Amino acid sequence: MKKYKDLPELAAELQKLMNSNRDVVVPKERLRVISDSDNKIIKMEIADTDEKKNAYPLNEYAHSQVSEKTEIPKTYYDRMRERGKVTLLANNINTWLPEKDARLIRIQSGQIRAILSNKYRIVDHVPVLNVAFREIKRKIEEEKQRIEPIDMNLTDIRMYLKFINHSLSDEIFDVTEVSEGKKGDPVNAGIMISNSEVGSGGFSVTPFINIIRCTNGLLQETKLRIIHIGKELELGEIQWSRRTMELEDELLKAKMVDFIDQCFTEKVFRKWVDQINEKAGVVIERPVDAVKNIIKRFGMAEKVEDDLLNFFAKENNTAWGLSNALTSYAKTVSDYDKQVELERAGAEVLELPEKQLVALSEAVE
Repeated sequence: MKKYKDLPELAAELQKLMNSNRDVVVPKERLRVISDSDNKIIKMEIADTDEKKNAYPLNEYAHSQVSEKTEIPKTYYDRMRERGKVTLLANNINTWLPEKDARLIRIQSGQIRAILSNKYRIVDHVPVLNVAFREIKRKIEEEKQRIEPIDMNLTDIRMYLKFINHSLSDEIFDVTEVSEGKKGDPVNAGIMISNSEVGSGGFSVTPFINIIRCTNGLLQETKLRIIHIGKELELGEIQWSRRTMELEDELLKAKMVDFIDQCFTEKVFRKWVDQINEKAGVVIERPVDAVKNIIKRFGMAEKVEDDLLNFFAKENNTAWGLSNALTSYAKTVSDYDKQVELERAGAEVLELPEKQLVALSEAVE
């Protein structure tokens, strides 16, 4: 994962990576996995339509895709790699790789980064960034909205862009704050725009609430999402024309502009804040049991229990406090894809019915 200081820096990096891209649609019979000359790493050999063969190493995400497509258990797959049994692994993959359909192979910087269906609809990061930048700039200049980019991250599987709108703010209250006459937690409206070039979910625009005192964030599940399924691609290397990319930009713009407008309207923002305030003050009677239940609910590792409890101890024993504990813990996780999952979990806690929030305090069976 790499974090970028501003949009121009991210744009320059994306253009550099895009220049090293190669997309090839290959029949299954022209795909074969081999070990290198030292018998240490796995490469995928691709025979182009002219019978010319090239072999490329796979990145970690491509390895996970191969494991899934061949139904070779990932623990066994990884053990063969770690113990140098690459010939055995290659034989397993070649035996169990599905024989139907051609595959779209996405190559970047001389490495295979994705193995996809030939019906996969490519939405690359560059047009997404271009459309987002133009629309945010328009809202700043024409509508005088005080929008600021706060996070720009690129992982092996996704790009994430986060913006907050200082023109839209409100407060979240829990029971303790109301009873003591304190002010609530100030929050801003925001959005997260994300995209995958390798099949890890679709392009999406998601409402985001920024908690000002700790810069934590909540990600709502309601979102615009474009699934990467399109028409079947022809065999051979794909050469993308400027016109094709312009049309892609126009399609993205129409959908993205509409959803950014929705997310940055006062009506939509206030509605979400009101929904959160309805649940924020629900008291969590037994924090330890609540954290155990949260870990179980979201499939988290048991080792995170102490960290979550420490963050929860700094908050009020309420649903809002538990949500903040999750998003505070998210900031300590180095894997940005995991951070986003935890921010979604923080929002999901506040979307639970009150009875389920109260039930979080029940002992874990």
